[in-house]
Amino acid sequence: MKSYSLTLLQLIFIGIFYAQENHDFNVDSIVKTADSLFEKDDYSEALKLYEEAYSISEIKELEIKINTTRVLITEEKFSVFIRLADQYFEEKNFEKAKAFYIKSILIKPK
Repeated sequence: MKSYSLTLLQLIFIGIFYAQENHDFNVDSIVKTADSLFEKDDYSEALKLYEEAYSISEIKELEIKINTTRVLITEEKFSVFIRLADQYFEEKNFEKAKAFYIKSILIKPK
């Protein structure tokens, strides 16, 4: 068994503590930026940052934010595809309308 001096143990402890504090600060900074993007409805960029923060620290709150953001992205895409499909239908461009209705069904089957 190795023997460590009290000073060395203190330095190791300080190093571990500093690394943990720096790690927490980095995650907090990433999440704050993601939250700001989320508030601005920039869900795709927010999702990337939430996922990055989650890869550093698997916090349950981040998992919830990731899932919520994914749902909102899906809803946003669905709405865009439906609007485009309806527009093409009104213009009697049935092929394009059909393609966008199919895309919307594939995104949100239920």
